[in-house]
Amino acid sequence: MTTSSLTIIIPTRNRPSYCKNLLQFLRSNGVTHSIVVLDSSDTDQAGETRAVSVDLALYQHLSSDVALFDKLHGLVHSVKSRYVALIPDDDITFPHAIERSLGYLQGHADCGVCHGYYLNFDLHRQDFDIHTLFGFTPTIGEDDPLQRHYHLMRRYQPFIWGVFRTEILTSALTKARPLRSPLFEELMFMNVAVLRGKAARLPVVHALRSTGPSDIPPVQRHPFFWFLHDAQSFFASYLAYRNRLAEFVRDQAIDVPTGTSLEQLLDLIHATWLGREIDLGVINHAARILLGDPIPAIPQPTFSVGWRDIEEGDVVHQSSRRSSRYIWRKSTLQQNDEVGVADEEIARVEQQLDVYDLQVPAPIKLPDSLANR
Repeated sequence: MTTSSLTIIIPTRNRPSYCKNLLQFLRSNGVTHSIVVLDSSDTDQAGETRAVSVDLALYQHLSSDVALFDKLHGLVHSVKSRYVALIPDDDITFPHAIERSLGYLQGHADCGVCHGYYLNFDLHRQDFDIHTLFGFTPTIGEDDPLQRHYHLMRRYQPFIWGVFRTEILTSALTKARPLRSPLFEELMFMNVAVLRGKAARLPVVHALRSTGPSDIPPVQRHPFFWFLHDAQSFFASYLAYRNRLAEFVRDQAIDVPTGTSLEQLLDLIHATWLGREIDLGVINHAARILLGDPIPAIPQPTFSVGWRDIEEGDVVHQSSRRSSRYIWRKSTLQQNDEVGVADEEIARVEQQLDVYDLQVPAPIKLPDSLANR
């Protein structure tokens, strides 16, 4: 495996056209780092993915029944570079953001992961409609590991698709794999990462995420819908996760405030996350359904916002190379203490997007980032 400073890993499954598009996008924008395509496609699709990787990336095929974190864990153990960037095949991850994140990690030894803003978009014909902020909370930079855990969970936003120190990425994957639940694997991964190091959010657009339905049902990836479906299994899975997290805290000899029960502290911190997900109206509705009341079923969550007319405050730019427009909704450009997309950052993003292959259909994003690929 590569001995350069950074390895880019792209997990993929049965999406050779998306993989080709991403590889060409990265190379066309000057990425020279080693790229590994980690493919778990079926036989026919695997042949296509292998073919599109030629001259662009190293290719590795795994069985389709291997879970995502197992795939990543096996590969990361063979990586010799000090840093790893994880990139999903259906996001548009920007090379300049990768380089900025890498440079930050190289200059800050106490930081374990670095990333930027994540924005949701839809592709309408040839127009990029950049409409929603998905990841924007500030750097988690406290010196105390448990303070970092608290600040992650109180406004939880995952950063699995960031740039990591390889040792921290390996540790996070190792602790997450045994849980066998997409939701709690993700939480364990995230918390091990912040307990071991700081997590920097730079004021750059790290990636555009397209919206769409997930292959994983809400009862497996969303805590509230899992609770509504089967509260007993949800809390049993939470308890197994929490105990494993407490074990990790103790193994790392992380200081716990005197007189404080670690398990109680972890439970209260996680309640700051779960409390935001609870909707009492939906709980009442679910209880009435179980009681036999003749009322409609609870609707499933949706993610795409659909097309909206251009409004005052939206920023629209014409591509310099084709008929595409870049529509920056005002909600993605808010300037405050947490979020600020500068004009030069917008220009840099658009310049790179000009080479994005519009012949590939808009990809479908898995919102919890943990589907088998």
